Parts: sequence; structure tokens; C-alpha cells
Amino acid sequence: MKDLRGYKRALVIGAGSGGDMLTSLLVVGKLRAEKIEVDLAGFLTPWSLHYFNGKLEKPINRLIGQKAKKFIPTKEKHKLPFFEPYLFKINGNNALGIGKMYLFSLQYGTNKLKRGVQKIVSANKYDLIIAVDVGGDVLARKADIGTVITPIVDFSCINILNDIKTRAKKYLAVISPGVDGELSKQSLKEIIYGYKNKGQIFQTEILKKEDQTNYIFLDTLEKINKRTRYYSHTTEMIKKILLSKATNKERYVKTLKVHDKKWPIKYSVSLDPGLSNKIYYFELEKICNKMPVRPDYVNILQAFKLFKKAGVGGTEVDLTYIPGKIRNEKYTNCIFIQNIIYRASCKQREEINEYISKHVPEKNLLR
Repeated sequence: MKDLRGYKRALVIGAGSGGDMLTSLLVVGKLRAEKIEVDLAGFLTPWSLHYFNGKLEKPINRLIGQKAKKFIPTKEKHKLPFFEPYLFKINGNNALGIGKMYLFSLQYGTNKLKRGVQKIVSANKYDLIIAVDVGGDVLARKADIGTVITPIVDFSCINILNDIKTRAKKYLAVISPGVDGELSKQSLKEIIYGYKNKGQIFQTEILKKEDQTNYIFLDTLEKINKRTRYYSHTTEMIKKILLSKATNKERYVKTLKVHDKKWPIKYSVSLDPGLSNKIYYFELEKICNKMPVRPDYVNILQAFKLFKKAGVGGTEVDLTYIPGKIRNEKYTNCIFIQNIIYRASCKQREEINEYISKHVPEKNLLR
């Protein structure tokens, strides 16, 4: 990472929820090799809620070893896999070379989170900020938006960081374009080569097992898989790429679930080996200026409506309950989002809609 030498303190942020924060360790390892102090942040999944020491998540949540719980609204007693607190434990005694760890929540809207992130950036005096997106869906153009199925967190992250006032350099690192199975390899080639031809790619790195800094990610992923029920197909694909086990065409399965009923959606994803084995660094402002949606909303419900109107192929909160209101550390007015990703077959759509009509009260539905 020779072009990022000379910085003293960095904030690395997983631009998407879940796996993006874990995969950000690929960037953390490279920064630490250059003796740069690193704080790490990620986003809480917007389709669930979280408690920290018995208190409902806030816009900014700092991991400091507290008891944490992840659950679906309306099902508080059912705990969901939540690897982030265990990541904090793994980092004990600075084992991963990470200083502070934060988890950001979009449940309160973009403006409240933006103010919180601004305070963190100002207080910690970072001179480098890197958002990490796995797969490259955040690079989507207006013509590609129909194939994007996880837009809320990625687009919100870039928009928020772009508005933060700081002297720190801001970059977007896209790891393994195409591996998330959203944008096609043809679209990604057009987009990335377009930036490249204009000299707008700051740096490119090749993902390879021989790079010792990548073992931070590989070792941590193995520990998390052994100790928690967390599983991400995307992080497993990154592992396959690092170990040179990925093929040019991979089989993906996305499972849609309503209550205890499941529908598997199987599809093939063609990877471009010239793109999927790399990390591309862009100036964050240039990416933000070309986003087809600049999200600004007060809660996740409004976020869903915004992206739905833009024509996305799906969202992170499809087929789940989200709180209509959060106040005084309590959530109320839960609404079920009856939206089905574009990859579902006509038969699956019919079955899902029929099941919802029988098991979800009409008053709680948003189509």
C-alpha cells in the first residue's frame, strides 16, 4: 500500500453491514503494515435491531466488551448470529491491530448518524478515512440499479462520509468486484475501466494468499466461524479468491424467509478473474457524485420507500419487520415489508405472497 504511506491515523468503515466490516480486515492489515493506527467501524443490519447492555442501539455504538444481542423486531426472544462483539474479543490486547471499534445504526436516519460520525472524526483527528465495499454494488449507475439488492447501507455510508467536514483524505476501497452477485461483470468492467481511463483509480492491489497482511482476515474468519453461527457467502467467496479456489462461474443461493417458511433462490454469477482478484481504491467524492440515489431519510421505513421508488431490485429489509418509530429506547408500529427481490421466480412470488396473506395482518403490511 505504498501510495497510502505517511498517514498516521485511519478510520476504516465497512460500507455495508455484516460481511463488509469483517472483510475490511484486508485493508486494516495493509494499513497496520505501514504503522498506521486504525480504528474500525461497521453498520448494524437495518433488518434487525440490537441491544447493548440491555439498551436499544443508538446511532453510534462503541464496542467496549458489553453484552450484545441481535434480533428481529417482534421476535426479541430469538437471538440472531452476531459476530461483531466476538470480533471485539478477538482484538483483545490489540491482537488485530485495531484501536476503537464502532457500530453505526441507520434506524434513526442519516442526519443523526452524520452528526455522530462527525463527532468521532473530529475527536479522533483521523488523516485517512477508507470506506470498504465488497463486490462493488455501490458503483451502480442508474442503468444498473435494477440489479442492486442491498442499497440502503452502502449508498448511505458513502453519502454520509462525503458530507463529513475533515481534512482527512477519503477513499472508497472496492474489494473483489462482482463477488456479491449484484452488478454483472460486464457492467463492472464498463464502470471500472471508465474510471481507469480517466485516471480516477487511486490505487489497485491484487488479492493473494502470499500477502501476509491477508492472514488477519483469514484467521479471524476461521475463528468467527468456529465460535459463532455467523455465515456469509460473500466472505466465503473472498476466502476462495485468496486461496485461488474460485471459478469464473459460481453458484449462489439466496434464501428468502417469512417466519419459519423458506424459499431458496438459486442462480449463477459470472466473475471476471481480472476484476474479482483485486482491490480498487477510488476517491470517495467522485463515487458519491455519480451515485444514482443520494439517500437522506429519517428512518429505515423512509429509506425503503426512497430506494423502492428509484427502482432497485431489492433491499436489505425485504420480507421482514422494521420499526415504524423509535423513541425513548423503545420501538413501536412494526411494519412488514412485502417486497420480493427480482431474482425470485413467478411461482415463488405467488407462494410468498399467498403465505404472507395468511400469516401477516393486512394492517401491518407495506407493499
